[in-house]
Amino acid sequence: MRENEFAILLQSALTQFVKNRIPGGGADVEFSQNFQPTQQARPEGKAVYFKRLFGKRYGWPGVAYDFVPDRDNFDRSEAQIVETRYQFSVTTPADTDPAAITHFDILEGVASGLQSPRFLAYLKAAGAQVLRIVDMNNVPFKNDQDQFEDYPTFDAIFLYVNEYVDEVEKLTATEAKIYPV
Repeated sequence: MRENEFAILLQSALTQFVKNRIPGGGADVEFSQNFQPTQQARPEGKAVYFKRLFGKRYGWPGVAYDFVPDRDNFDRSEAQIVETRYQFSVTTPADTDPAAITHFDILEGVASGLQSPRFLAYLKAAGAQVLRIVDMNNVPFKNDQDQFEDYPTFDAIFLYVNEYVDEVEKLTATEAKIYPV
């Protein structure tokens, strides 16, 4: 699985299985990859963003050789486990209603949804797993009206496997002979 394939899988899973964990059903919440305020401005509605922070290869690659009779040679398959960390954040319009859904409510719903059995089964069927959810953080910032707003985030660590297949070149048989000296 490649990075973009995993991002598409993650967005699909979030849309299908996580919205119901957000207070109010999450119908008005959008899921998008990579919040880039300098390029796309702040959204008008509620939005949850996820972006890949970093990844690392985990352990040694598994290697297998499969004989291909049509070509009369072998394919070398390599499977490498990748551990990747994504950061989730949320933006919502300012609301002065004390009963309004907050940034934290939405993000807590997303974190809960990432650990739901249906979400985990969907990822597992596609060859990925949730390793762990990391603590929620808050980064306050000044908005355009010179007021402080919360910008909560949390990280989630996922596992998936990158697979590579290479054709092994044919070898010609040689006969070794040992001669006495």
